[in-house]
Amino acid sequence: MVNHLASLLIWIVATIVAFHLLDIDPAFFLSSAGFIGAGLAIGGQHKVNDYLTGLSVHFEDRYGVGDEIVVDVGWDAPVQGIVDHVGLFSTRVGDYRSTLHFPNHALTSVRNLSQEGATSTLRLRLPDSADPAAAADLLRGLAGTEGLTDVVFVGDFDSRQPATGEVEVDVMTSRALRGSDRDRLIGRAEQALFDNAKA
Repeated sequence: MVNHLASLLIWIVATIVAFHLLDIDPAFFLSSAGFIGAGLAIGGQHKVNDYLTGLSVHFEDRYGVGDEIVVDVGWDAPVQGIVDHVGLFSTRVGDYRSTLHFPNHALTSVRNLSQEGATSTLRLRLPDSADPAAAADLLRGLAGTEGLTDVVFVGDFDSRQPATGEVEVDVMTSRALRGSDRDRLIGRAEQALFDNAKA
């Protein structure tokens, strides 16, 4: 997008400089450009719509390259595939059979499967003196705090495992937890539980 805008700006400046160096009155060309621009606007209004929709896709992060999306474009069944390329005027989606090219205005309502929440089960050490119900409430309050805005603790603790002293709790996140994210979340949760037990 920045490249397109920079190229357009450079061409405009270069044209103005060329008119000035050749001592040509640009008024005639500018008035002609107005009529040409009006004709292009009428004939290319779909392109303008695609361009504006493409800008909103980039700014709002609706979907990006590598995301799996489902979109209803008026065919017999919704299209599901992986986004290959997001351009200013069109988006390229690959399904299991072929590559599909859609104008951006056709993808205004998109379900992004890559941005849907994922549920994981964590094993946490619980202080011996902790009440499971109170500990579950504490964790629900911890969700949404700084660094954990994309985390929601759901359900209650499963029974404590006698051998390890651990309990299992379900957590919902905006994306699937990777190893380092899981370890960080377990560390934050256990620290909050033990700090509360000391208080």
